[in-house]
Amino acid sequence: MVALATGLGVWLVGYIIARILRRRLSRVNPGLGALVSRTLKIGAACLAVFMVVVSMGFSWRGALTSAGVVGTILTILVTFSAQASISNIFSGVFILVEHPFQEGDAIQVGENVGIVQKIGTLSTWIRTFDNIMLRIPNSQLLSSVIQNYTRYEVRRIETTVTIAYKEDPVRAIGTIKEALGPEPLFLARPQPVVIASSFGDYGFRVRVMVWIDNRDYFDSVSRLVEVVKNALDQAGIAIASPPAVLRHEP
Repeated sequence: MVALATGLGVWLVGYIIARILRRRLSRVNPGLGALVSRTLKIGAACLAVFMVVVSMGFSWRGALTSAGVVGTILTILVTFSAQASISNIFSGVFILVEHPFQEGDAIQVGENVGIVQKIGTLSTWIRTFDNIMLRIPNSQLLSSVIQNYTRYEVRRIETTVTIAYKEDPVRAIGTIKEALGPEPLFLARPQPVVIASSFGDYGFRVRVMVWIDNRDYFDSVSRLVEVVKNALDQAGIAIASPPAVLRHEP
């Protein structure tokens, strides 16, 4: 009973400290508060179990020594497991301190793009846009290049259209600029940018760049293509296309 009471007391103290630290840290960084709290609770639980077992007279070192080879293997496995866990825990703390993203952000890690669901003690959970859950160890995430698409309220999108060589570049650019102005999805400041960027096989390429509210991203991407295409059609400006190949049947 004494051993059980001791373990329960250790766990209770750790739990109370974790609650207090979470409340205070959450005022500055909610994610960091949650991570520190979870880590302390897990540590307190492990320490409580260890003290209960030791108080009952069980010797971990003796058990591993008497187990011989099995004990050695278990020791190695526990050591590597502990190293990986500690690495992930500290990586999670660094992520929350550096704050490259937070829960709810849309990020890209490698080829994976999705919404951050939870920054956990050992790993971060991301839900992709095709509704697949990814679990990425924090140590791996910390060493990866991360693109945060929702960090800022305003972002730039663009599209490129190829205009037939017979058309006047100045007229084509002016037509597109004029069409972009009245569109509510495109911001007036910073101003849209329309430039002739390069030569193509069948025409010159025009690059169209506009700034938008990040919340309107998908609607804006689709609308940009629509506006450019409709403006060119109404002005009678031809979009370049490969020449038709006439095939003669034998």
